Amino acid sequence: GSRTSMVSESQANVAQWNLLREQVFLGMVASSVPPKREIPHFIEDLDAAGVRFVYFSPRNMRRSKLLVEKMGIETDWNCAISLRPLDVPGTPDPHRMTSHYADWDVKARLPHGVPAIREHIEKVDNVPLLVSLFTDATQVSTKEMLEVFQENLEVTLAAGSTLRLPNAGLFAAADLAL
Repeated sequence: GSRTSMVSESQANVAQWNLLREQVFLGMVASSVPPKREIPHFIEDLDAAGVRFVYFSPRNMRRSKLLVEKMGIETDWNCAISLRPLDVPGTPDPHRMTSHYADWDVKARLPHGVPAIREHIEKVDNVPLLVSLFTDATQVSTKEMLEVFQENLEVTLAAGSTLRLPNAGLFAAADLAL
């Protein structure tokens, strides 16, 4: 009995070793979406032409920060606004799939969510219009922000891929589109 099971186990171990000994296993796999090499130069050219570049990221601040730094966008304190409203008990959160945790700088005095941005502009100042990074963006919140810029007499230019069907609505909402 037990001798047979020990032999079977030993044979299984040898067979497993023979299968695995030529394999290479990685302890960790990571990926990122690097910006195209031309993007930082494109942003500099826009700035030189008097056009301020604003990036809407579907990711939260933690995940957006590395990408936008590579693009040359400042990401220090108060340089980004989350388009995800602060949690309101009992209401569904359409951003929950893109932001599973609260990672926002609680010291920041900038609003969270488009309604709070509108209120801030009306009652405090126009700082939200000067921010270059909006995180936790959805198609709806990005379109709403284009409207906020337009309501405040900013001319909007949308740039992106026409191969992404959801971009069509954003291109239509902007004053100009590339």
